[in-house]
Amino acid sequence: INQLKSLNKNNQLRKNNFKYFLNLLDGSKYFKNFETEGACNYAFIILFNPKFRKNLISSKFEKYLQKNGIEFRRGTSGGGNQARQPYIKNLLIKNYYKKLKNTETIHFYGYYIGNYPSLSKKKIKKICKILNSFE
Repeated sequence: INQLKSLNKNNQLRKNNFKYFLNLLDGSKYFKNFETEGACNYAFIILFNPKFRKNLISSKFEKYLQKNGIEFRRGTSGGGNQARQPYIKNLLIKNYYKKLKNTETIHFYGYYIGNYPSLSKKKIKKICKILNSFE
């Protein structure tokens, strides 16, 4: 309840951070065409473009982020494609997860980094520089 007092302010900071992040991110490597109108992202979404995915080795990217001190989660916030998770396996048709093309893409090529209201522009710029330098 105490945090509700600063909810609107923090949401605006997150919106501004996300727009700044997208503005600095390399569009040749990463998807940037997110619908931001009315959205408030608690995370910077990293989704590799199809062209860049061909040569992507996830473990290499993850080690690169770790080496540079960037905390991340793979598959975005929900842990990737939930249709692949054991808890739901018996409720779905066998291999149903394969039909969920966009979700599969996020499962294998999506990451996120926390977008905190207190995150400075300087740090966002540094994160983007590191991401953009990944080969």
